Amino acid sequence: MSNVGNNMLDYTNRDYESVRNDLVSTLPKYLPEYTDTSELDPGIVILELISRGIDILNFYQDSQANEVFLQYAQQRENILANSYSLGYTPAEATPSIFDLVFVLNSIQKQAVTIPMGFKVHTVKTEVDSEVYFETTEDLVIPAGSLGNEKDTSGNYLYTVEAIQGQTIESELVGTSTGAENQEFTLAYAPVIYTSVSLLINEGTGFTQWDRVDNFIDSLPDSKHFRVVLNMDNKAKIIFGNGVSGKIPKPYKNGIYAYYRIGGGTIGNVGENTITEMNTRPAVVKEGFNPKRARVQATDKETNDEVRINAPKYNMTKYAPVREEDHSYLVLKEFKTKLKFASAIRDPDDVDLIDLYVLVREEYSDTFTLDDTLKAEIESYFAECQIVGCKLKAYPPTYKSIGLDCTLEVKDTFLRDEVKANVEQYLRQYFKIGYYDFGQELSLTDLEGLVSTNIDGIRVFRINTTPLTIVPAKSEILTLGSLTISATGGAKVVTN
Repeated sequence: MSNVGNNMLDYTNRDYESVRNDLVSTLPKYLPEYTDTSELDPGIVILELISRGIDILNFYQDSQANEVFLQYAQQRENILANSYSLGYTPAEATPSIFDLVFVLNSIQKQAVTIPMGFKVHTVKTEVDSEVYFETTEDLVIPAGSLGNEKDTSGNYLYTVEAIQGQTIESELVGTSTGAENQEFTLAYAPVIYTSVSLLINEGTGFTQWDRVDNFIDSLPDSKHFRVVLNMDNKAKIIFGNGVSGKIPKPYKNGIYAYYRIGGGTIGNVGENTITEMNTRPAVVKEGFNPKRARVQATDKETNDEVRINAPKYNMTKYAPVREEDHSYLVLKEFKTKLKFASAIRDPDDVDLIDLYVLVREEYSDTFTLDDTLKAEIESYFAECQIVGCKLKAYPPTYKSIGLDCTLEVKDTFLRDEVKANVEQYLRQYFKIGYYDFGQELSLTDLEGLVSTNIDGIRVFRINTTPLTIVPAKSEILTLGSLTISATGGAKVVTN
């Protein structure tokens, strides 16, 4: 049986050098008299140009082939398409929500109304741009009040909800051509995905169409549309093909959009920072947010997060089975409230999952798992657990470690100052929220970090043993006692 491949090019060699070598080595087969294969030969120059072109084409082919697979795709739209095929819709940016207080110049004889949609924003600085907010309802300050009155518990009596972002009203999207799978791009960004609504006129007046994640359940007459965001959070509106989702009937300027722009963690500003008004009513003296966000904003999932989360979702969309499934689901469902989670199958009950969670600092300054959040977590899993399985939520257990350190300071640095900087660095390094459950610590690596990040250190050693600290899956590392014996350097001169 003849081997056809013996006299053929190796098409697995795809880079420039491999292609060039293949072409040059194949040349004698077709032109035996061609013996000059030096780089100066015109024929070889032509082969090199061809090799260069093939190298570029192979690069583009590989890039396009990679876009078919979620693991290797780079373009946002392809990553979204791959995740949709797994039934997963990546999380987009969400806005923060604050409670605002408005204070009048003086007590009025009549009630004063701050209208819904009133725009406020933070102060622009050299570093940060303004962050805009809009009130979501009317605020009525009754006659005889200034607006900053409080109850016996110290809570403001008159507050109004304000949501991050700005509303875009009645944007003309375009005209339907009657074609299948029509696409239109909205003008402003970043778009808050869940805020997009469409009013469409097909010749009989405007009606509202519904946004869906996909057209799987859409019928030929279903007034549905999809929204896909690109890397810049510009929104593309997609209509159906007449079989899965209705095609809008052609009608000039018949498609209008209403949506909000904003969202993302840039909206998680501090208290008393939302103080500026686009147009200040004559009777209003000031406005402010007395507390941090009541609802924390979140950023959209990155491409790397989608690559991890989409397959996990596909494995857990019916019910969590493995221990790690519970950790993934609780962090996804309570992403604005929880920082870390660790699920452990109870050693005394195979059907019981012990779920340890660390709440975010934005939710609780003390990282405390309150009874309300505990009940929400356990109720959420009660609805999606496999029959017979149970779950209980717990706060973390902390593994406190003591560090005994030796520090030698360089001669040109103040000993006490360097020592204080080292202590501050170590305490910040072990701040709650930095270490995940069960995350081990290499004391040798920590020595290197301190020496690299603090100026003035000649030698820094941690004398604590063992050199590697391995907490349990329910434990988070914290710093206990800290002793630093410092030598060298210059002493602080006191008067």
